[in-house]
Amino acid sequence: MTKQVIPSELLGNISGELIQLAEIVEGLGEALCGDEQVLSNHLSQLQSVDLVSQSLRCQAGLLASDNAIADIEKVSLQDLQDRLSKGLECLR
Repeated sequence: MTKQVIPSELLGNISGELIQLAEIVEGLGEALCGDEQVLSNHLSQLQSVDLVSQSLRCQAGLLASDNAIADIEKVSLQDLQDRLSKGLECLR
């Protein structure tokens, strides 16, 4: 089975799409946080909305990176960094 190399232009486009999704999710979170009742009743779910946005931005950054393997160490979300690093074990 031949491995395909994904063109950097396509990776950049996918990265841009992930950034747009992150912005949509952030907007949703901000709108929901503006409602005191929603905020008080659903704080943990709203924190998950923020986590999704952060994760999308991290993954977008990796896709746009010239050295994604090295940049995994810079991922600010430790759980995401750990999961992504597991995929590199076959390279070690």
